Amino acid sequence: MERINIVIDDDNAYFVAGLRFSITEYAEKNHKTVSFLSPDDGVQADMVIAASMWRAQRWRKMNPCEAVSAIMTIKEKRVGRVNESESVLYRTDNRSRLFELLAKSLVKNSAEKQLLGYVLTSREKQVIGFLKRGFDQSQTAKLLGINVKTVHSHKRSVMKKLMLNRQREFMYWLISQDD
Repeated sequence: MERINIVIDDDNAYFVAGLRFSITEYAEKNHKTVSFLSPDDGVQADMVIAASMWRAQRWRKMNPCEAVSAIMTIKEKRVGRVNESESVLYRTDNRSRLFELLAKSLVKNSAEKQLLGYVLTSREKQVIGFLKRGFDQSQTAKLLGINVKTVHSHKRSVMKKLMLNRQREFMYWLISQDD
């Protein structure tokens, strides 16, 4: 049986208990064993379920070598249309949605992850590279020979893929990258 190590980083004890119960059921159905770790354990986690974008960013920062293969974010409620490819669990979601997210997030093969949309395009990487070095959007547009609106579009696309909704979240993610 495959073992899955999961950290649930959330302050809502009732929600955590429900998640543990449901994840244990998922593991049994899929012939896996699950170990729930505390955020302070020294054991490598296969998946982290974090209560906020800030906690998810902290986990990404703590694991720069991609030791954690999947990070799922918990959000309070849905606002507007929901992108089904995001690894976001809403507190009001049913167990089938949780099982879907677990199946997607626990994919080990990087080729399969690319098919799920976790990869940035080469142009998005270029734009992010310039923004990370301190260039603003208009300077980035000039250097790449494209329109400022195109730079903004690439930035928004990256934010969507990273499940970042606010400019400050994007800036925090940008400065936390160590490449």
